[in-house]
Amino acid sequence: MNNDFQEVIRSATTAVECFHIEDIQSLWSGYGKIMRYGLKGGSCERVVVKHVKLPDAAHHPRGWDTDLSHQRKVKSYHVESAWYRGWAGYCDETCRVPACLALDENDDEFLMVFEDLDASGFPVRKDTASMLDMKACLRWLANFHAIYMGRKPDGLWKVGTYWHLDTRPDELEALDDPELKAAAKQIDERLNSAQYQTIVHGDAKLANFCFSEKGEKVAAVDFQYVGGGCGMKDVAYFIGSCLYEEDCERYESQLLDYYFSELKTALAKHNGDVDSNDVENEWRELFPVAWTDFHRFMKGWSPGHWKIHGYSERISRQVLADISKQLPEEDLRYLSGCAISAAKQAGEIIKSYASKKVDVKQKDGGDSLASQVVTEVDLLSEKAIVDILKPACEKFGHALLTEESADDMARLEKDYFWCVDPMDGTLSFIESTPGYAVSIALVSRSGEPIIGVVYDPVTDTLISAVKGQGVYRNSEPWQPGSIEKDRPLTLVCDRGFTENDCFIQVYEALKPVVLAQGYTGIETLEKNGAAMNACYVLENPPAVYFKFPKRTEGGGSLWDFAATAAIFNEAGCCATDFYGQPLDLNRADSSFMNHRGVLYVMDTSLSREIQGLYSLCSEE
Repeated sequence: MNNDFQEVIRSATTAVECFHIEDIQSLWSGYGKIMRYGLKGGSCERVVVKHVKLPDAAHHPRGWDTDLSHQRKVKSYHVESAWYRGWAGYCDETCRVPACLALDENDDEFLMVFEDLDASGFPVRKDTASMLDMKACLRWLANFHAIYMGRKPDGLWKVGTYWHLDTRPDELEALDDPELKAAAKQIDERLNSAQYQTIVHGDAKLANFCFSEKGEKVAAVDFQYVGGGCGMKDVAYFIGSCLYEEDCERYESQLLDYYFSELKTALAKHNGDVDSNDVENEWRELFPVAWTDFHRFMKGWSPGHWKIHGYSERISRQVLADISKQLPEEDLRYLSGCAISAAKQAGEIIKSYASKKVDVKQKDGGDSLASQVVTEVDLLSEKAIVDILKPACEKFGHALLTEESADDMARLEKDYFWCVDPMDGTLSFIESTPGYAVSIALVSRSGEPIIGVVYDPVTDTLISAVKGQGVYRNSEPWQPGSIEKDRPLTLVCDRGFTENDCFIQVYEALKPVVLAQGYTGIETLEKNGAAMNACYVLENPPAVYFKFPKRTEGGGSLWDFAATAAIFNEAGCCATDFYGQPLDLNRADSSFMNHRGVLYVMDTSLSREIQGLYSLCSEE
């Protein structure tokens, strides 16, 4: 080993001497080795050293010797260093990882010095796992996922796991399963668009867990592929690393039940704002998708591998059958045309009443005035929209949710539903001020916005988006402008927020954050309607629009945010709940969005700072 590296070890441990005890294992494809070193006169007696020496020419045991493979491995070591440098410290005894004593790297070498887990009470490695062993590892994963739930994987892989589709084009090309190959991107998107995202270990196989003597506790190692993702990726991969075909189905339910039981406990301890029941409902449905995602990789990477068996094939065929229900591009274009036609027809009705006095009626709603008023124009607009969308609903079997009609809950049973606000911003319309619009979205049963249309009848501006087909403004392809920081940031507000007692506190707390980010100050703008507030952020950067979570009913509804969420997503901008998760656009127990708030922002560097302001209004 390089003498400079030995000096790093001595310096990190205050040892006067270090000496090689044994080679523990060689790294994949000849990229170095993991060794155990003894110390004299140091803070500990032994350390484990991971020494990566980039080879001049890689020799992959399965023949994947491409430059892409090499670059993936190099990045993985940078990610592992970043993990121990900035992220590992969040782990506690519930998800034990080795303490990192030193990190050093240069152009072609990486050195990582760790505590010796053998000496710290985790000396056992296992080739096969008992039920007790598997539960110990699943408990580790549950706590790991709970701790990192909702965190952005800065410095790590944007999408974790070593088999992630974007990093494995060679394996996808080699996949001899046309149906699975064609669905690979949709499988990946389904996992990546899950409402609840965490940080995943990325290589959570049995071999990467170190056990205590009695097996009740574990620690995990090897964080080269740690990154963002749905926790089911780790769980499916781990279970698959432990069980043969005949046991997969036998124990699947028992192991998942145990994992979610532990996750519920872990979320209560580490991340109490997250609804563990919501997480379980979403992630259970994604378990077979995550299993299929890894199965896709294995069939391309090593077609004869023992993990490719009947259980995996059956699970994959079920997932593929479900994906086949997704709408083809031709149908999406047709449905988008229906939504645009309906928005414009409703807009014409709204414009015809813009200068007339209209009757205002009360309705059951949330705790804000905006959710309690309705006019004849809202009802006429809704009828015009329903008349256009209803034939499409009958043709495709979709449900329909509109603001001014009762929720029949069919949206929870159908594959897709229309989510309609016939006139968002009714208060603005009543007061004859701009800020009202027609908002129409098509949303999947999982809550993913697929189509979004917002029509502003005041300026005759229509913004629309279809997933995977871009954003259009008045029928022309459109992208939001770039963020310029030498100008004020616009804080777009609902009227109820500016009238809240905590507004001044929030404004004053946000001001130094904005200045530190390079903006010249804050300007406040009230536009009232949620759809127009969100569109303003997109059309007039830099700007931000958010609504704090609240206990009382209100805070906007599904139809207030579904269309703009589709538009923001397709524009590559941030439309999330207040905790950074995708908006919950098919909430089972209510149509209100008060439970998790909303955040629309183009400059994502402000997201965490804005989230930190919630404590100022937490009693709202």
